[in-house]
Order: sequence, then structure tokens, then C-alpha cells
Amino acid sequence: MISTVNFIKNDFESTLYPLKTNLILADVNSNEIANYINKKILNDLHEGDNFLSQHKVYATKPKG
Repeated sequence: MISTVNFIKNDFESTLYPLKTNLILADVNSNEIANYINKKILNDLHEGDNFLSQHKVYATKPKG
């Protein structure tokens, strides 16, 4: 199974808006980010920390 950090690194060039900040954050603070996602965003007790829904956007990516 691929880790989140490896996914971000492998998918970086294929993103719609590749920001190097994302790579730096993933490298330097991966544990803190994972803890925040698991404890706040995926936890129903913290409704204010969930992602807002967005409009669906479709775009082709390099390599399919």
C-alpha cells in the first residue's frame, strides 16, 4: 500500500495546480498532517474541521 506522502510525490506533476508547498509540507510534517486528518477531519465530533463540498471538475491527466 502506498503512503500518502509517496502518493503526493508521485502524483505531483499530474495535479491541476502543482504547488511545491504541498511537497514541502508532506515531507516535513507528514505525521502531523495525518494526525489532524484522522483526529479532526474524519471524526464526526469535529464538524467545523470537515472539508467543504466542492463542484466536480473533470480534466485529463498525463499518463491517463
